[in-house]
Amino acid sequence: MQACESERIMKEKKRKWGYTALDILGFVFVPMGLVYLLIGILVGRLVSLRQGNQLFILVFGGVGGCFLLLGIIFLLVAYRKRNRLRQLMEGGYSVQARITGCHEVKNMTVHGRHPFQVECAWEDPATHAVHIFLSRPLPFDPRDLLTSETVPVYVDRWQVQDGYVDIDACLPEIQMHS
Repeated sequence: MQACESERIMKEKKRKWGYTALDILGFVFVPMGLVYLLIGILVGRLVSLRQGNQLFILVFGGVGGCFLLLGIIFLLVAYRKRNRLRQLMEGGYSVQARITGCHEVKNMTVHGRHPFQVECAWEDPATHAVHIFLSRPLPFDPRDLLTSETVPVYVDRWQVQDGYVDIDACLPEIQMHS
């Protein structure tokens, strides 16, 4: 009975992560790098190796290799960040942080509008340090929709600066239609 209950809670906690800018850059750079690399190698091998063709191989192969390397790095960084958030969500230490405000993110635009972020604060009882956490960007103003004054934040006990604000826990189910 206890195992079924914990399994149900874990399924409820499981979040679907969307694509980030790093994912999209990785999805663009990896195929583009592969194409340039293959063009440089195949065309260079098919045509006789004259002095001009070596430059062709170096340019296309070098650009393709750089793009491929950048794309792989982008994908690895995005995967590591998503995996870290998932670990915090599934096995992190949950604390209740007090919601201190909500503000627009002026340096970001999504569909012509600025997204909103919820700011929350938690005081560590051991060190009496106040930690400020920001939620993910939301495409709407959540001030009128918040159902509680606190929000669960999943933190690592050893690295408190890493935290995931579970803003969905204090918002009703929202379905956006265009």
